[in-house]
Amino acid sequence: MAVVLEGFSKACGSYEMLILGRFFIGFNSGLNAGLAPMYLAEISPMHLRGAVGTVYQLVVTISILVSQILGLEGLLGTSTKWPWLLAATIIPAIFQVCTLPLCPESPKFTLLNKGKEIEAQRGI
Repeated sequence: MAVVLEGFSKACGSYEMLILGRFFIGFNSGLNAGLAPMYLAEISPMHLRGAVGTVYQLVVTISILVSQILGLEGLLGTSTKWPWLLAATIIPAIFQVCTLPLCPESPKFTLLNKGKEIEAQRGI
């Protein structure tokens, strides 16, 4: 939905669509910034948790670099191509939707579903 709002905001001449699309993207990014590292820490083996957290931060940094490169004037950072730049956020969204079924349940979630609240709180 956010991609549609951002991508068509110029064609519709509506800055409100752009603001609303950016709001939804920002809300999603905020949730991902907190939930993704927590999920990765829960499913990672103890001896790899630090490395997994580091790789997550590295991917975030590389993504920012890629977005800055795509925003250069020679690529998509022009007055006519910027809606395409904003609409490109559909690519990671599609990737997330396609890979979500492959993600394992976190151990805490599994323990809570089995009615083992104490074990889930202890992190066993």
